Amino acid sequence: MARAAASTKGAGRSSAGSQQHQAGRAWQWRALLGAISTVLWMFLSTALIVANKRIYAQGFSHPFFVTGMGQVFSALGGLVLVQVRPPQAPVHDSPCDRAAAS
Repeated sequence: MARAAASTKGAGRSSAGSQQHQAGRAWQWRALLGAISTVLWMFLSTALIVANKRIYAQGFSHPFFVTGMGQVFSALGGLVLVQVRPPQAPVHDSPCDRAAAS
C-alpha cells in the first residue's frame, strides 16, 4: 500500500512545475547559445583584423574599399539572420526574474 501511495505521489505533479522546468531549460539553452555566439564572434573578428593587416602589409592602398566591403557583408549577414530566425518576443524567465518574484 505504501508503494502505491509513493508511486502516485509523483504523478500528482502540477503542470506548472513542468512548465517551470521547461522554461528553465529554455533559458539555459539560450544562455549557452549566446555564449557560443559571442566566442565565435570574438574569434572571427580577430581573424578579420589579422586578414586586413596582411592585405594592407602587401601594399593594398584602398582602406575605404575594405571598410565598405566589411559593412556590406555585415548588412547582408544581418539580413540573412533575420530571415533564418525572425525576432521573437522576449521571455522574462531568468533566475533574476524568479528571485525578484520570490
